[in-house]
Amino acid sequence: MSRRKSWGDDQPSVGGDELWWVHALGMALGAVLVGIFVIAWQTDSTAWHVAWLAWYAITTVAVAYLANRPRRVQRELDRAWAARFHERSIRDELTGLHNRRYFHEAIEAAVAAGEAGVPFTLLFVDLNGFKQINDRFGHAVGDQALVHASHLLGSATPPEGTAARIGGDEFALVLPGYDAAGADLLAARIEAAFTSAPFAGNGRRVPLQVACGAGEWSAGMGPSDVLREADAALYRRKAELGRTFERRAS
Repeated sequence: MSRRKSWGDDQPSVGGDELWWVHALGMALGAVLVGIFVIAWQTDSTAWHVAWLAWYAITTVAVAYLANRPRRVQRELDRAWAARFHERSIRDELTGLHNRRYFHEAIEAAVAAGEAGVPFTLLFVDLNGFKQINDRFGHAVGDQALVHASHLLGSATPPEGTAARIGGDEFALVLPGYDAAGADLLAARIEAAFTSAPFAGNGRRVPLQVACGAGEWSAGMGPSDVLREADAALYRRKAELGRTFERRAS
């Protein structure tokens, strides 16, 4: 039985072939029922009357099942479509990480969980020199760099955490159960991962570095407070890396 499964923007629906088979089987059962009735009426045989009653019961159950089958199939398609549509709505199309919308929902949920006794830390991750990559190598290579970065960040994110792309070259990790010290260790591993796994776009070896800043939630803080703390930490880290680059260049 074929079904129409359109996974674009249109909601999928049960196909015409499925409905045709339902109608055909229902009519076949009904035709057999009529045939048994005619034989039982003409022969006045007790056995045929019993057969008619038995087939009547079978037909009643079968028709009820067949009549409801398209509805059941449609409900399955609706659930699958809704789940896929929801997944698309919370994912960044390019990188596959969660998007900014889902990130804000995750922060609000993390704050609520923090008030219930599960603290968390927010880690901002920013690609250094990403604009220069776009300007020098083009946006196609820039997109490849973002995908490369998302793979590294996704691999570094703990199972209970959430990784999201929140801007052009800006990422964030929501880390339940992490304090600032734990987030700093993770940040160091992320920065080291970008150094040890250099990005090569279209055969070009492109320097790609990141800066990380952690904001630890504490009682009484709202989402905006944690965001400001992480943003300030990221700004300090970028300034520190800038001074490091200056010292290396001098």
